[in-house]
Amino acid sequence: MKKKILAVMLSAALLIGIFCTSVSADGAYTLAEQTGVLKALGVMQGDPDGNLRLNDLVTRAEYTKMITAMSAVRNAASSALSVSPFSDVPYTHWAAPYVRLAVSNGYVSGYTDSTFRPQNYVTYAEAVTVALKLLGYTNSDFGAAWPYGQMGTAENLGLTKDIAGGFDSPLTRGACVILLNNLLDTKLKGSAQKYAGVIDCEIKEGIILIATKNEDATVPEGKVFTTAGTFKLADGINRDFIGSRGDTLIRNGDEIISFIPTGSGNTEKMVVYSTLNDVIIGYEGGGLTQVTVPSATTAYVGATVTTFAAAKQKLNMGSVVTLMKDVKGNIEYISITEGSTLQGPMIVGGGAWYLPYCSSLDGVTIIRSGVKASSSELKANDVAYYTSELKMMFVYSNPKTGIYESASPNKDMPSTVTVSGVTYEIEGAAAFNALSSAGSLNYGDSVTLLLGKDGRVAGAVPAGQSADSSVCGYIIGSGKKNFTDSNSNSYSSYYIELVTPDGRVNEYPTSVNSSNYVNRVVRIDFKNGKAAIKSAGSASGVSGTVNAAAGTIGTSRVSQNANILDVSSVSGGDTSLYKKIYLKRLDGVKINNDSVLYYTKDTSGEINNLILLDVTGDLYEYGYVQKADKTNKTYMVDVGGNLFTVTGGFTAVSSGTPAKFIFKGGAVSAGALTAMSSLLSLKDSVSEITAASVTAGGKDYLISDSAVVYTRSKNLTSYTVMPINDLVENSSAYRITAYYDKAENAGGRIRVILAVEK
Repeated sequence: MKKKILAVMLSAALLIGIFCTSVSADGAYTLAEQTGVLKALGVMQGDPDGNLRLNDLVTRAEYTKMITAMSAVRNAASSALSVSPFSDVPYTHWAAPYVRLAVSNGYVSGYTDSTFRPQNYVTYAEAVTVALKLLGYTNSDFGAAWPYGQMGTAENLGLTKDIAGGFDSPLTRGACVILLNNLLDTKLKGSAQKYAGVIDCEIKEGIILIATKNEDATVPEGKVFTTAGTFKLADGINRDFIGSRGDTLIRNGDEIISFIPTGSGNTEKMVVYSTLNDVIIGYEGGGLTQVTVPSATTAYVGATVTTFAAAKQKLNMGSVVTLMKDVKGNIEYISITEGSTLQGPMIVGGGAWYLPYCSSLDGVTIIRSGVKASSSELKANDVAYYTSELKMMFVYSNPKTGIYESASPNKDMPSTVTVSGVTYEIEGAAAFNALSSAGSLNYGDSVTLLLGKDGRVAGAVPAGQSADSSVCGYIIGSGKKNFTDSNSNSYSSYYIELVTPDGRVNEYPTSVNSSNYVNRVVRIDFKNGKAAIKSAGSASGVSGTVNAAAGTIGTSRVSQNANILDVSSVSGGDTSLYKKIYLKRLDGVKINNDSVLYYTKDTSGEINNLILLDVTGDLYEYGYVQKADKTNKTYMVDVGGNLFTVTGGFTAVSSGTPAKFIFKGGAVSAGALTAMSSLLSLKDSVSEITAASVTAGGKDYLISDSAVVYTRSKNLTSYTVMPINDLVENSSAYRITAYYDKAENAGGRIRVILAVEK
């Protein structure tokens, strides 16, 4: 240890006033870390208030107690003395047992007048002489001119490293900390053994604390697996050191009683969100970050030593990764605690719902749906997971509403459930209790599943009880289904499919056929477990041009996290299409009253839910009509490179025309095509093109994110699809024409680009 002791140069009076708890740039131990070693050994405990008073001067009595506690006879001191060791140290003196023990073992001595002078301050030379005696040196090892021989020997041994001052200067408690730490790392006279061995301790440098039972269930309780073996871990060791490299003091060969992180770099911890090749994406300090780890990097996974290439398959959402970096920022090694340490799931509710895993949400970093949030933003029936290592909570709002159809292997012991034709795995007791025979949810009920981080069911409630399961939305389908109840009896029920403003599709049972509500925005109430449909009410009062940067539509403010849905039609016979969009997509678009089907505002008066009628045009597919035989009503169309033939009365399109296509259910196939119409061409040829816009006639036009680029040589009539970036790089070789669906201020974009070689 002495080679890394903090380089603190004491003043002539040896007053120490510098305290530091971090590793210094040269790898030295701080004074606080050295003090921690002596505290672990029981040598220095502080006053009744826990203050170590490292600037206070040390009396001969206090120093005698310190060195006795550092000696081979440290357990032999007895308070039951009946004889006074010195005239000024009566047997009733608090230090009498330590003075008597130290004198009888030759560590200290009194004065010729039979006094000990316990209240005198111990001098630098006196303290060093006692330390030398503990190492086995006697007066015969030095010359007669005390203390020069003693001080010279101590300097050669390294005992006085980082201590300066006159030989007669009194020592502070801080200076004693340095001296006694130096003593631990000094060899005994004529031996290769260091003094730490005298008190049944061993110094091990540069070991890594890899895992406790929290990180790997195979590690015994109360122990830690390290690169030097498995040891007991003293209660005073900070568990945040798991994953770090440092120097240890090991007592009796089996217990780590002191650990000091070492190295000139630093240790970082992050909670894994995802991985991509050699990149770990995760949260650190509440923010999303990423780090690239070379495949050959040493990785510790629980009690296993491997490489990152082999270990990364074990990384999953919630895993904790400790990265040890050198001074240049290079990763030396990583330690992985697998996702099992992410505790939960918990269902957010009233009261102290978090108590199973943390005592309070104060100081906890909360990530809700991928965004940093406050505890006040949590909603009832959110699903939460907690990691104590970084005091972080991951919260998910992903309800799925539908009809409870079946459970497997059975309702008594369900491991999976099927809701509206989709099968989900169950995780957690809350979901099991709600969906099993012991719960109140039965087959045929409309239920809201509360999905957790892996898409598994963490909880379940009757439909309409989930805070995020909106009772207003856009109906896209209706019908009738056959069900089998828990008594194996068959029955049928009507149902509807409703899209909420957040883009989620929910299925609800109804008492009557509700096909006349398809393509309408409605409100759902529940009676006897069935959905009762009502009008959503008036949507007037929101109109004007969208300013995404300001978060406004006209004079109405829009919440940063608003749910916005664009739908295709309000006519019952039309194809039902929908898409969740964001305010930025609407920037500059003029919203009319007729375009707003539904909206709500939060408590601050900002729009938080909004359903629009066919504003963006992003609901549809776009492509190119290669051939139109209007006589026989046969058309060959290309949609993004997919070529097929359709029949029907699509008389509004001609051969060679870019067009908009409407497919039933959004599925791109010949049988699903229900309508197509020609696009509009920019009047001027394109003079410039980027991946985001084209310039024609001196004006810029925005390109849709899903725009299709078709190119052909000048000698051919058929087009092939080209990536837009390829066209941008070679635009000078083509004559370019751009086609759009409607004006930009109405939500339109460039949808198709035709490029012919010059």
